[in-house]
Amino acid sequence: MSFKQQIKTGTNKMNVAITGIFQAITRHELKDQIKDSDYDYSSVVNQNTAMLITGSESEGSKLSKALEMGVNVISEDDYIKAVK
Repeated sequence: MSFKQQIKTGTNKMNVAITGIFQAITRHELKDQIKDSDYDYSSVVNQNTAMLITGSESEGSKLSKALEMGVNVISEDDYIKAVK
């Protein structure tokens, strides 16, 4: 199943973290969308994190840790396209 299908269908429940400044959506709205899609929102990147959504000026430590741990990293734009 593709990542886009996972976001749209809510399969494979995931822990999702966010970092950076978001342009098209507020952080609060993004957190609500994550929770409404039956995913778990996490404020940290750890071994349970399946995805990190990044805005502009993404925080270096979260992004670095996600890349180091093999977490799926997607941009705000890619997230918006996937959920439409």
